Amino acid sequence: MQRIQWVDGLRGIAAFLVTFNHFFNGEIEAPFRSFWAHPSDANRHLIQLPPIRILWAMDAMVPLFMVISGYSISRSLIHTRETRPDRLTAHFRSSFCRRPFRLFLPVLLLSITTQILFFFDIFHHIFRPRIYQLVQPGVAPCRHVGFLIEYMMDSLNLFDPQWNDGINEPLWTMPIEYRGSCIIYFIIIIQASWKPVPRIWSLACLMLYIWWYAYWAVLPFVGGLMLAEIQTAFPSCLTIRRGTGRCAQVVALTVGLYLLCLQSSDGYPPGYGFLVKAQTWHWTQYSTWLDTQRMWHGVGAILFFLGALDALWIHRLLCTGPVQTMGRLSYAVYLVHFAIYLLWRAPLRDALWRGITKSEYPGVETATAERLGLFLCVYVVAGLILGSVVVLTAQLYMEYVDGKVVRLSRAIDQWLNSRDLKEPNQIRDKSS
Repeated sequence: MQRIQWVDGLRGIAAFLVTFNHFFNGEIEAPFRSFWAHPSDANRHLIQLPPIRILWAMDAMVPLFMVISGYSISRSLIHTRETRPDRLTAHFRSSFCRRPFRLFLPVLLLSITTQILFFFDIFHHIFRPRIYQLVQPGVAPCRHVGFLIEYMMDSLNLFDPQWNDGINEPLWTMPIEYRGSCIIYFIIIIQASWKPVPRIWSLACLMLYIWWYAYWAVLPFVGGLMLAEIQTAFPSCLTIRRGTGRCAQVVALTVGLYLLCLQSSDGYPPGYGFLVKAQTWHWTQYSTWLDTQRMWHGVGAILFFLGALDALWIHRLLCTGPVQTMGRLSYAVYLVHFAIYLLWRAPLRDALWRGITKSEYPGVETATAERLGLFLCVYVVAGLILGSVVVLTAQLYMEYVDGKVVRLSRAIDQWLNSRDLKEPNQIRDKSS
């Protein structure tokens, strides 16, 4: 089945937004704080308000990735279910078997590489204290091997996520992606013989259940599945014509974007307080504010994707050449960018500062207080240089690694399932 180009473009923009934000996150904090955060003299910037805030909403991109994955995985299986129901089991088996290898073989390769770099103390970055409690650069190589094994085992834990982000912090999403994929597979295979209306109503009830308990890491996947089911069973419901349909599309896009721009460190900021009336007591009983924020990001991602489903002007924008290139490189860019920043961001920044001022980089607080213009100039130049390195590395990954990973995962699938599943009529002919 052909890929949907505009969905690839949306994924690409989300991945590049995360990559862009990670470059200066931790150094330039103002864009990531709420407009209403204290002290007021350090905030109240226009860039902290919707819709501009979406440029810094890297946390909200994770639920958007999940909606895109839920929709894309579902659409392929649903297409097989509707057009070739006799092949659904084979398609499901193959997808379910190849998914972990497709996700985690690149993660394993990157983790081995970064662990070696960490052992030889090549990174210019101070990691979380937990990492230094477990392993130290240059000593006890066996402990580094054990650390790597534990990280991969935690990543594959479907039943009790360990939130072990290891050295490559952005890859904490991979276990969530894997679990969400398995949930999608399970629901589709269970509902394979159901009628369309009960199927959609059951998904609606499931989403209410997820909402009740604030399972933010599941809601976007099921939301993507539900949109794919509605689009297949009742395509006219999502086809925008004029009048009311156009207004509903604008509302979905606007509300979705507004929720994706929600950002606060300790509770609902002004303009979002009304949302508290829609949450259940479980949200505060078992979840933190970060979980609550991610729930609303998930709702926003579902609404925005719903509005974009039949927005032709968005499709045209997302199908342009540069955006399609971003979509093609999205997974590779997301995979490699953080390690590149850990290696070269600080040395490049310090070298640029030293080359311009003939003095050592004084630290972010002094630099922003005394020479803000120069500080921003240094970061822009460093970002352009390292951004080019990230894109080039991602391109090399796609050319020399990605195809091999795809072929290897397919070979493992064929080896595990060496006996091809035949069409039912072929089996009957042979037995007769």
